[in-house]
Amino acid sequence: MIRVFAFLVFAAGLVSSMTSFAQSPTTSSRPDVIEFRIDTDVYLNESRPPIASTKTLFLKDRIIDWDDASRRMMCIDLATQQIELADFSSQRRCRIDMVDLETRLGQLRSQLTPDQMQAWSSPSGPAPDGPGYEMLQSGLLRYRFKSVEPRYPQMAIAYAEFANCSVELNAVYPPFKPPLLRLQLNDYLRDQNRLPTEVQLIDVRSAEAEPLVARLLVQDALTKQDRERVKDWEVLVATLKMVTASEYFQSQRVASEGAAPKK
Repeated sequence: MIRVFAFLVFAAGLVSSMTSFAQSPTTSSRPDVIEFRIDTDVYLNESRPPIASTKTLFLKDRIIDWDDASRRMMCIDLATQQIELADFSSQRRCRIDMVDLETRLGQLRSQLTPDQMQAWSSPSGPAPDGPGYEMLQSGLLRYRFKSVEPRYPQMAIAYAEFANCSVELNAVYPPFKPPLLRLQLNDYLRDQNRLPTEVQLIDVRSAEAEPLVARLLVQDALTKQDRERVKDWEVLVATLKMVTASEYFQSQRVASEGAAPKK
C-alpha cells in the first residue's frame, strides 16, 4: 500500500516559490483565483477497479489532497508555507515547514554520485512516444504520459506546486522515493502549461514489469459538496493528536506492518 500511496502523490505528488491567489469577479475571462479539483484513480490492471483513489482540491490559499484508501490527508498551506499531514487511522497529524523540506532535499541531492544521478534523472526533456504520448526516462524509471492544456494557465502552475511538494515530501520522509525524474516531469508540464491526464510509471529494469497507471480527471470548478467536505475535514483534523514528523511516520510504519498478512 505504501508503493501505491507514493505513486498517487507522484501522479497527482513544490516549485521554489509558492503562488498565492486572490479572488476576482466571475465575469472575468481570466480570473486571478482558480479553484478546481483533480480526481486520480490508480490501476495495476485497467480491466479491474482502481486500487486507490485521491481527490485534490485547489483552493484560494490551500491545496488539500485526500486519499480514500489510506484515510490520509495532506494540506499545503500557501500562506504559512507549511504542510499538514493527517492520518485518520492512527488519529495523528503533524506539520512540516516547506523551507525545511527544501533544505533537506538539497542535502540529499548533494550526496548523489554521478551514477545515481544518471539512474534517477534524465539528461534531456520528454520525447514523443506514440500518438498523444510523451516519455521521460532515466536509467531505472520511465514516465509515459498524456497531457492537455488547462482552461487557465494558473491551473498548471497550481498543479506543479502540489505535485512537486508531494514528491519532495515522499523523498525526504518515508517511503523515501527518488524524486528527480518526477520533478523533471512536473517542471516540464508547468513550463508547457499542461496538465497530465494519464501517467504511467514503468520500471525499465524488468521487461515483464506491469506499469502503474494513474488517470486524472480535471474538474474546472469546486462543487458545493467539495466545500462542505473541506469544512468536515477541518473539524475532523482538529480532533487528531499533533505529533512530530518522526512520530507521525513511525505510526504509519507500525500500522502498515500490523496490517500485513502473517507469513
